[in-house]
Amino acid sequence: MLNRIRLVWEDDNDIFDSEVEVDETYVGGKEGNKHAKKKLNAGRGTVGKTVVVGIKHRETDQVHAKMVDSANKTMLQRFVLQNTTYGAKVYSDGATAYNGLPRTHQAVKHSIGHYVDGRAHPNGIESFSAGLKRRYEGVYYKMSVKHLSRYIVEF
Repeated sequence: MLNRIRLVWEDDNDIFDSEVEVDETYVGGKEGNKHAKKKLNAGRGTVGKTVVVGIKHRETDQVHAKMVDSANKTMLQRFVLQNTTYGAKVYSDGATAYNGLPRTHQAVKHSIGHYVDGRAHPNGIESFSAGLKRRYEGVYYKMSVKHLSRYIVEF
């Protein structure tokens, strides 16, 4: 019930300017913990998980996040463009989906141990994602895809 009350109080999304951080994360249970009949048996890692993309405004610490169908270039860049002004500076990890973004963009490559380059880092939005996953595992235990967007608004 409280979740629905918070949803009613939600402000309209502001368009972010200046510096923002963007990152995507995958939310869902571990394949190995599922019952045999519910296992997808299609691999590991992101298989069977829902993609959540978020963007954080550095000046206000405000975060916009939502579920998307996939973490492909079209989806992620559309999300960034819908939530930023033309003059915004976007910082991300080294995900190739952000290459060619029509904003000032700088990335760090975690795969080679590169986490911060001056002002370029996505640490703030990654902290939001970590908190989302901590609540998933520690408080709610299960968040269905049907209601996941409500949990994201609450967090």
